Amino acid sequence: MRKLILIILLTLSFIWCGQKESETQQLKNNYKKPVASVKRSKIVKNNTQEDISKNTLVIKDTKFVSKAISKRDLTLKVTLKKPDDKVNFEYRWFVNDREIEGINTNILPKVEFKKDNWVFCKVTAIKDNLKSRTIKSKYVKILGTPPLFNPKPIQAFQVPGEFFYKIEASDPDLRDDVFLTDEEKNTLKFELISPKKEGIILNSKTGEMKWHIDNNIIKKLGNTIEIKFKISSDGGKVTSSIKLNLIQQKEQKTEEQKTET
Repeated sequence: MRKLILIILLTLSFIWCGQKESETQQLKNNYKKPVASVKRSKIVKNNTQEDISKNTLVIKDTKFVSKAISKRDLTLKVTLKKPDDKVNFEYRWFVNDREIEGINTNILPKVEFKKDNWVFCKVTAIKDNLKSRTIKSKYVKILGTPPLFNPKPIQAFQVPGEFFYKIEASDPDLRDDVFLTDEEKNTLKFELISPKKEGIILNSKTGEMKWHIDNNIIKKLGNTIEIKFKISSDGGKVTSSIKLNLIQQKEQKTEEQKTET
């Protein structure tokens, strides 16, 4: 009886050991080496290296260095995070959200835009086979150009007398290819700056100037007088002046003065 029990126990022990060995082998067969994790580590490392390379081509800032007016070229300045003389730039200009073809410089010619247009530029830094992230500049509104004063020669003026002068000026923003009425063309305004309170009359719409000048004016202001004025339009204003040389007439002696002498 004891022998039978011993045989049964030994048999069960061999069966249990066999099952354990089988489970262990199955676990070994199901186990995979961490190949993917190694590759992933390399990928992460490579991405880090690529990011470091691209960081050398980072555009820090863009700004317009010239005033945005209608009759002047528009210039954009681009600053890199890390300055590099070997970096080139790709420019794409847009006027009223329409791309201007064929211009790949930091200067947009004045013929490509006009007053009240909105302009911006997209810039990309390029070095060898690397490209930076494309940066979009701020929008800038094109302002009008200040008026242009067209001076005329002035001859010496004999005093006393009525001085007349018409200020000739033009608005550069008026387009020749668009029909305008006389009222629409009259965009300029004229304003006297000095000398004031001396009798000068300046028409603010036409620019016509009138002034009665006598000997008292010469005594007070001298023989050479500078008349300053301002011309303004929607595009801005300009201050200018004219110089007036006065010639004083010799006073004729009366008959009584002649008799006395």
